[in-house]
Amino acid sequence: MKALIKIILMLILVQPFAFASFDCYDSFVQSNNIIDNKSFELSDVDMNADFENSPELLIKEAIVRVISDVKDCQDLAADIAMAKSDNAVSVKCQEIVPGKSYSRVCFAESPIGYFFLKSDMLGNLNLSFNRWD
Repeated sequence: MKALIKIILMLILVQPFAFASFDCYDSFVQSNNIIDNKSFELSDVDMNADFENSPELLIKEAIVRVISDVKDCQDLAADIAMAKSDNAVSVKCQEIVPGKSYSRVCFAESPIGYFFLKSDMLGNLNLSFNRWD
């Protein structure tokens, strides 16, 4: 009986976070007319982080820029932007061709989907969003 009460209490406490993530996902997808995926182009000049020196910070900043104006995503954007971001987004960056820094790609998993970030040689950042299936 105690286990059942603990489970019910846990579900009650976790429920607002689950709906917040779903609401953000739903708003993000609707506001950007996303069916499966969407690409966003950002200017490297407008970003605080640098792709060469701190790509993990840059992809988090790029995600925040893309989702922060979306209704219901402000809490997730704040979590990513603040120190709590490791809990909100998991990031891995790697050179596809070892020794070629321009082949670096970053991958981030978030509650609303996953993102890829790559930089071209013209100062543009290409952020691709893919929804969870």
